Amino acid sequence: MPKANVTKRVERNAISSPATARPPLAYDKFLAEMGIAPVTGWRMRNKGWIETVNIAGRHYVPHEAIVRFNERAGRGEFSRTPSKPTPKARTRRARKGKAAA
Repeated sequence: MPKANVTKRVERNAISSPATARPPLAYDKFLAEMGIAPVTGWRMRNKGWIETVNIAGRHYVPHEAIVRFNERAGRGEFSRTPSKPTPKARTRRARKGKAAA
């Protein structure tokens, strides 16, 4: 019998009402807390890496979107190998250095 009461209590607490839900975070504050430059944040939004909502002309990030973003980042979904300069670019840079000397 006590199990049923515990289950009902858990189910009741699992449902979040609008009054207890966490409010969305302003997008610029999200970027500042994560240490992300505004241009990088813009690219992340365009690629669909982070979901934003527009409220009265200002971008906000819902708490659920932040959790999803952190989970995806933890799994390495956004990782890639660093790009290396091409041989042509290296020789151009080397020539510029010799010309300045």
